Amino acid sequence: LVAAHASQGYALPSGIEAATAILMHHAREGERLFGDDPYTCTRCLDVDKDGDPLAVGGFESSGLHVFFLNIYDSDCYGGVACCRKF
Repeated sequence: LVAAHASQGYALPSGIEAATAILMHHAREGERLFGDDPYTCTRCLDVDKDGDPLAVGGFESSGLHVFFLNIYDSDCYGGVACCRKF
């Protein structure tokens, strides 16, 4: 889905890009994107040695979760958010 919009400047975010955007939105607006009710996250470009994607989300009062998403053992309703590259 993200690749279909690459010509318009959109790309899959790295973990640091996703975390920065989510935290900056919270600092400015007071809203927690990719929250914990329901637990949601976005997949990122980064992968671990097994090929599992890095995920950022589950933003709750204790903080933002950054973890590798094992698709066979996860309660995260992961999706993909894209970022616009300028």
